[in-house]
Amino acid sequence: MTIYVAIPCIEDQELEYTISDILNNSDYPEEITIGVACMTSMEFYLDIVEKFKDNSNVIIKYYEWSLNKGVGKGRKNAFSSYTDQDYILQIDSHTLLKKGWDTWMVQLHKESVEETKTNKTILTSYLPAYTNDGVSRYLEHDNLSYPAFYNEKLPQYNFPGWFETQLRHFPKDKQRTEKFLPSVKFNAHFAFGNKEFSLYNGLEDFLFYEEEIIQSINLIDKGFALVFPNVKAMLGHMYADSQTTVTKRKNMIDYSREKTSDYINEINENYFSFINNPLNKEKCDKYQKYANMHLKSGPRKLYYIPERYFP
Repeated sequence: MTIYVAIPCIEDQELEYTISDILNNSDYPEEITIGVACMTSMEFYLDIVEKFKDNSNVIIKYYEWSLNKGVGKGRKNAFSSYTDQDYILQIDSHTLLKKGWDTWMVQLHKESVEETKTNKTILTSYLPAYTNDGVSRYLEHDNLSYPAFYNEKLPQYNFPGWFETQLRHFPKDKQRTEKFLPSVKFNAHFAFGNKEFSLYNGLEDFLFYEEEIIQSINLIDKGFALVFPNVKAMLGHMYADSQTTVTKRKNMIDYSREKTSDYINEINENYFSFINNPLNKEKCDKYQKYANMHLKSGPRKLYYIPERYFP
């Protein structure tokens, strides 16, 4: 039951705690390998390497920002140290993991495979928020959130937007109670799959936000089932609005490097170059059918959950 954990990092002070959670809260820490892609200052990189130098299961690689900007590229780089582990967990560098997370994830994945009838199954959702108050890290609640597309663009971007919401907040006529449901989209800060995910992760050299829709398109095209687990979470994610003054955006993402107009323009160009490429038409059409949406204008139905795992 070996697990590889892929983590991109952009100057994130939570990384140290995330790695410690992975190891200290695992039932089988000797079976865990962590691959970190650091697109950071050299000082930050050397500091985190020093903290975990005695643990050979923590592999930290440095990537020059100018050549590897963007969390999307970071996610791809974070897969580079994978060495045939049984499972892969893709998360962000600001993630909380509770005791027994590894046993829980593997069991949940086995159950989801029984549901989908394919080994090409990926559990994915948006995680609940956690807070670091300077003394401890704790979940604010334990409800996983489902991605829902809406009829507007993401702020500053030109492609369809989405938000994360719990199923209990869906309109009453659209609420669902099943343990596993098709996810309308791949959700980058939490995804768990087996070796099939390692053989093909759907990642390309993209930057941020656009990589989630494009990864969704690629995975659906290759026959993967994207599964939302309708259960209580054992992992959490730090959002900008869930932080205390102790950790509030303390280098979590260097917006001076990441959120420039040129950067945003490149993201938009990446997205439209991909969906307008004639070579990608078939896979884009397949995803539009699966997600009941148009890749330029957005969803045909709000709060849509696919009827089945495959288009």
